[in-house]
Amino acid sequence: MEINLQRLNMDTSWRLDWGSALIIDPWLIGSEIDSFTWLNQQWHIVDPVSPSEIQQYDAIVISQSYSDHCHEETLKSLETNIPIFASELAFKRLAKSFNASRLHLMKREEWTDLGKLEIMSLHPGNRFDPVYFAHVIRNGSDAIFYSSHGFVLSEVHRSLIEGLNFRLLMTTFTEFELPAIMGGKVNPGMSNVYDLIEILKPDSVVNSHDEKKKMKGLVSKLAKVNYQDLEKEVYNFNFIPTPDYSRITV
Repeated sequence: MEINLQRLNMDTSWRLDWGSALIIDPWLIGSEIDSFTWLNQQWHIVDPVSPSEIQQYDAIVISQSYSDHCHEETLKSLETNIPIFASELAFKRLAKSFNASRLHLMKREEWTDLGKLEIMSLHPGNRFDPVYFAHVIRNGSDAIFYSSHGFVLSEVHRSLIEGLNFRLLMTTFTEFELPAIMGGKVNPGMSNVYDLIEILKPDSVVNSHDEKKKMKGLVSKLAKVNYQDLEKEVYNFNFIPTPDYSRITV
């Protein structure tokens, strides 16, 4: 079955149509604030797709607890009868604003039913550093690997996804590093992309979470960021550019 994919912002908000229609990590209005504006506040430079322009969909997936993924203002602007499936830290955050009839927990390392699709939330295993989950979306024996902050697959993770045919890898190409006390290397960059490609052997790769946003606060002053020049770089894998909000088919 064809995978139809559309950016909803130039960062890491997506619409996925693959038997079921999913909205992933929607941040479509307002700014991102992490804890305090003095610490980190960011804005899109390119306007996202408006919530009112999104056609019918079946579920919303929230992969992380941080505001550029888990954006309450956007979620409240979307259809109120659509279920929200959240990884465990995002679930704890959203439980303050959304009732149990709508909000559903994606338990780590277990498959969660999304209609014609299933999703598994993978925990990186660290206890003290910031936790960035990866997610596997499955349609039968075919799968998509979504890791907006990159991911290191353990032997346990590999055993959980063994036998799946990865049609698509969606991951960051950007290297984004903060001082160790603030989380260290938040996005690992291209070395991790190649590690994931070697293990997953995906048919195609799409970059995600690489937007150059307007930023203010302490994070913007301390961050060391290395963006890929997606228009000039030539990769030795099947990279599918998504430079605008057009739908693509994989």
